Amino acid sequence: MSGRFASGNIALLHQPGDLRSFIQLSRYLYPFCIKELRRRLENDRSGVEVVEVWAPVDAPRIAVALDRRTLYLFGLRALPGGEWWCFEGYPRPTDPPGAKVRLMSGDGNYASFGWPERISTTPIKLLTDLSVFNGRYNDPQRARHLLALSLLISEAIRFDSLLDEGMRFCASDVLSPARHRDTVTNWAKRTVNRDRDVALPHIPKI
Repeated sequence: MSGRFASGNIALLHQPGDLRSFIQLSRYLYPFCIKELRRRLENDRSGVEVVEVWAPVDAPRIAVALDRRTLYLFGLRALPGGEWWCFEGYPRPTDPPGAKVRLMSGDGNYASFGWPERISTTPIKLLTDLSVFNGRYNDPQRARHLLALSLLISEAIRFDSLLDEGMRFCASDVLSPARHRDTVTNWAKRTVNRDRDVALPHIPKI
């Protein structure tokens, strides 16, 4: 494994002592990766979790930074040598490790990305576009890809229905964000109501 590209079979990389988190956007490994990440996070909901995101075949890789308490995706960078781009308006618990942090406008609120009925893309196109991210998301496609990334990672960790949506995406290259708007914007309420769709609970800020 070297340079910008690597084998798509990340299951082989989960060796004893390997503390990295991975998500592969493939039909077979995606649900396994999300469930493993849920188990990892339910034991530690403080600080920052860095997750490497892969496609099922050779393609650019990216890393995302999650706030473990909120499960909010607040930063991303290209691997292996890219800088972190973090939302300026989000109160990140700490800077993610491994590279210089640069700030982009906004806080990553979904309202800034919009709620399209449909996003048609592939894992390779998604990662290729975000691997050259320059901190700007005024382009409609870039905004859709950032929304897709958040749904496929943060929301799939929070909700079983979004994990199912991610699995459909891995099989069909289509996401349906608008269908899940009420779900993802009411995580705290659904946690209080003990909604069975909630996989990891909302934790209020103390």
